[in-house]
Amino acid sequence: MSEKIEKDNTVKIDEEKKSLIFKKPTGKFFVFIFGFLFPFIALVVELTTRICAGNFFDPLPTYYHALLIGIIPITSLFYIFGLNEKNIKLISFLSGICLSVSGFYAIIFIPIIPIGIIAILFFGLGILPLSPLMAMIASLIMMRFSIKTKSQFPKSIIAGLVLGLFFILSLELPVTLTRYAMQLADSENKDTKISAVKFLRNYGSKNIMLRYCYIIRGQSPDLISFFIERGGTISPEKARDIYYQVTGKTFNSVPPPKDLKSRLQITDEFIFDEDQSTENVGLRLKGLDLSSSKIDGIIDQKSGTTYSEWIMTFKNTASWDQEARFQIKTPPDSTVSRLTLWINGEEREAAFAGKEQVQKAYQSIVAKRRDPVLVTSKGVDRFLVQCFPVPINKEMKIRIGISSPMNFENKKESLFVLPQIIERNFSVNKEFKHSVWYDSKNPISTEDQSLNTLFSKDKFSLKGLLDNEKIESFPYVIKIKRKDQIKDTWTTDTVNNKYIISQKVKDIDIKGEKKLTFVIDGSLETAKYSENIKDIIGKLSNSINTKVIIAGDYIENIEGRDNLDIAQKISNYSFEGGRSNFDALTKAVENSDSPIIWLHGVQPETNYSDYYKSEDLINTIKKMDKKPINELQFSSGTDIVSQNTASYKVIKSIPITGDFKQTLDSFINKLTTNHNEIYFERNRVLKSDQKVEDISSMHLEKVWANTQVHKLLITNNQSTEAVKIASSYHIVTPVSGAVVLENAKQFEENNLKPVDKSTVPIIPEPEEWLLIGIVLLFIGYSVYRKKQLCLKV
Repeated sequence: MSEKIEKDNTVKIDEEKKSLIFKKPTGKFFVFIFGFLFPFIALVVELTTRICAGNFFDPLPTYYHALLIGIIPITSLFYIFGLNEKNIKLISFLSGICLSVSGFYAIIFIPIIPIGIIAILFFGLGILPLSPLMAMIASLIMMRFSIKTKSQFPKSIIAGLVLGLFFILSLELPVTLTRYAMQLADSENKDTKISAVKFLRNYGSKNIMLRYCYIIRGQSPDLISFFIERGGTISPEKARDIYYQVTGKTFNSVPPPKDLKSRLQITDEFIFDEDQSTENVGLRLKGLDLSSSKIDGIIDQKSGTTYSEWIMTFKNTASWDQEARFQIKTPPDSTVSRLTLWINGEEREAAFAGKEQVQKAYQSIVAKRRDPVLVTSKGVDRFLVQCFPVPINKEMKIRIGISSPMNFENKKESLFVLPQIIERNFSVNKEFKHSVWYDSKNPISTEDQSLNTLFSKDKFSLKGLLDNEKIESFPYVIKIKRKDQIKDTWTTDTVNNKYIISQKVKDIDIKGEKKLTFVIDGSLETAKYSENIKDIIGKLSNSINTKVIIAGDYIENIEGRDNLDIAQKISNYSFEGGRSNFDALTKAVENSDSPIIWLHGVQPETNYSDYYKSEDLINTIKKMDKKPINELQFSSGTDIVSQNTASYKVIKSIPITGDFKQTLDSFINKLTTNHNEIYFERNRVLKSDQKVEDISSMHLEKVWANTQVHKLLITNNQSTEAVKIASSYHIVTPVSGAVVLENAKQFEENNLKPVDKSTVPIIPEPEEWLLIGIVLLFIGYSVYRKKQLCLKV
């Protein structure tokens, strides 16, 4: 009995002690300061200023990281205001989670703790890197209290510790594995590289890879990377290459990663534009938009050429000046023949000169933050446009003139494709529309209903509004049906009036090919068109000897019993990621004695010696005396192959006649059958007794000059003479460019002379047409009045 009473008294004393402990828990002040105040301030400051992400690494790459850290101040408040015997088990459990989280972050922040201590003395911001260590102390205080109360410590606290570690591993393991695989994907060993890329395709975090594409050089986008990387983080250039290999998309073709940085940051999100004034289009810039776009054109019936003027206006809503950069793809064998920039409301003409000279002039003015615009060649039928600066909360307006030959199906039918944007660093609203207006003396039409054909007097007009998707997707085709056949024509030589540029139309008989070699891009984009490719190859006659090479992670030869069997194997191929096509093209040239047809998607700039691979491809074609590779790109985007080989015309664009399937089918049918083809012979000859009625537009001269430049580069590599011709005839080629500077002094300093406005090709604006009409009416009325007066006299 006495033992029972003693036991009851002991229990009573323990209960009284426990009650006293709960009434006066130890360390409330420290828990409030270390567990609530400092972590809460650190969380809010990082979410709003991104000070750590901007200078070291991003401690909050996802919402889940923020929620996990948020458990610490919440638990601390619970300990201070909700502590009682009923809640002690839950608090013990939560304190275990807090210890795991704060301990992990305390270890990660070890490298910058010395900086935090110094920052406390000078700036008062040192609490940010020290807050995980302080939170860890608060967690230990709460755990110590749990131990004092003897409240199932092993179960609740250990469960919290384990769960906290599980949360951390769940968040950080994908990041760490992705980062490690990216390091392996940058290996010089090809097998290691390919294995790492395959791992990233299946298990890697696309968001993390995209974040590496945008980080500032030398910084890490995640926690563990900053702590364990020894050789420095992956550079943005390498990350962009890996991102393409894994996803099949260029990093700037998708929106930047949507994370806490962009959603919760109060200040403007500044992304350092390291590609400014370079030849790279680079990343999408925040606040830079295309605000208006108008494409006008005139189709010259006699010469079979088209002149297009693309007027664009860019708007910058960011808090700093930005450079607009984009690539345009033009019809085959086109050249940029005019460039203007509006400065203070006045339109200024460009100077045409050697590529290096205009680039140097542009870069020197960009450094002074003035107003230049530059156009240079970026590959076969591709041009790079750069505009700087697009001022803060203002607009920048430019005009690009493009002279193009048309593609003739026969002497009475021709086709023309609109120029298109294939890569850009600015945004375009989803509802954005481009205004289009082309005039022709012959019927002009398109299969799309967005543009309407109108007829007025002796002129046909095609006009309307086009969605941006139609401008940036597969080339948009316009058809012209001529009333009469195209004939020989000529135009004046504007450089030397003793000469003319003569164009003679000839018919040549072409014998059909019996062998074809296809090089097919093994990238993910091809999957959308694999059935089209299968159908076209499958219906080829078995008398056509067909070779198929797929540019995959490894080069693959597709062989079969017949063309139908080959086509089926193409359909069954697994197209994934993004693949470089250089090696496959070089192999096709080395092992093929037939025309090569290259079907591909985007080929972005990469980091594995593409310059040398370009040289190998050029030299192989030259040594083996092979014809150019016929290429058809089925998606918008850059093409490093055509860019690096443009000077030697290694790549030749397949004429667009409709959508992808129709274009490829038409080209192969023509290539494999005996047919008659129209050939345009353009020469510079002495002026003689040409008929005035046969004279055509100056764009014939531009097209001829462009052809001459390429002939000089291919046959004799006479770049000096090629630059002279391009500069004299005011065209942009692989060796020349066009630049607009702000004033005459800048032109003089760079030894450049802008084009005389009276000599440039123009398309009158609607108001100019109205003015011309009024003047003509006035002249007509004056002549009529004069005749009436004469009759009265």
